[in-house]
Amino acid sequence: MNISEDLVLYRQKGDLPADNVIKAVDATGGLFAVRDLMTYLTDFKDFSVQNQPTFIQDFIQNTSIPASADLKKIKLACTFYQKNQIAIGLALGCYALPYCYLGADGAKVLAMTDRIKTDTYNRLLETGEFVNGIMDFKDWQNGKQTIRIAKIRLMHAAVRYFVIHSKKWDNQWGTPVNQEDMAGTNLAFSFIVLRGLRKMGYVIDEKTEDAYLHTWNIMGEMIGLEKGIIPHTIPDARRLDAHIVKRNFRPSPEGKALTAALLKSVRNIQPIPFFRDLPVAQTRLLLGNKYADMLDVPKLPVHSSFIKITNGFNGIFGQIKTILNFR
Repeated sequence: MNISEDLVLYRQKGDLPADNVIKAVDATGGLFAVRDLMTYLTDFKDFSVQNQPTFIQDFIQNTSIPASADLKKIKLACTFYQKNQIAIGLALGCYALPYCYLGADGAKVLAMTDRIKTDTYNRLLETGEFVNGIMDFKDWQNGKQTIRIAKIRLMHAAVRYFVIHSKKWDNQWGTPVNQEDMAGTNLAFSFIVLRGLRKMGYVIDEKTEDAYLHTWNIMGEMIGLEKGIIPHTIPDARRLDAHIVKRNFRPSPEGKALTAALLKSVRNIQPIPFFRDLPVAQTRLLLGNKYADMLDVPKLPVHSSFIKITNGFNGIFGQIKTILNFR
């Protein structure tokens, strides 16, 4: 069976253990109980579990770091992240996130949740908090990481629940928040970020690239990705990305709306009018014209050579650090 055939099957799969927990929540109080749980799941500063139902506590406490995790690699990746927070924030906000929106059917899920369009700034802050947490090495040692990741895993299951119960979902699009889309998102936060950094002129050695991919692979396994869809090397990641792109990338109203909301938020945090156009132009440069056109990223009169020069000056893009909550 080839990768494309595998992805057809993975598109129909969610995350049964997490879905079963949400079903148990639904059994206790229906839609309102799941909504109440979402308040807890989306609070990335709350690492308590004692006030949750027993089955929620058991799920979270049974989450563990896989034996395959190499803590030396994770520490190297976290150190790399800490040294390059602003550049990685730029790669996330101007490349990885809109790259995700190119997946037309996956973008429908994000659009249905609505909040990423109507409350984009705070949603991006939450994304920043999550990335900060994943790339904080001490949280891999003090137990916080397993709680953080278990909550995200349950949040994905809750989103599946809401989308399915909305009666607006067409099964031809696959399962909401399916294995293929989760794998693509995980690639965006790892492989695509590394690609973005290289496009911005950063030189990254193979050992660091491998460590960064490994860290997000471990996170992916903990968040419910099946081992068979996790790429273990950069070449494997490149091949998986190519297959996901071929199967899923196309223009969509949802992808365009999500991108417009993202770019509006990024522009609004920069108080100097001239600099407001730079992240938007950077997005087009990183995506390339083909994908930028699919998302209706504006063509602005900012020369690409100027953007490349400014990539070396973190101060110009320092405000990106704020929107993604980088300390």
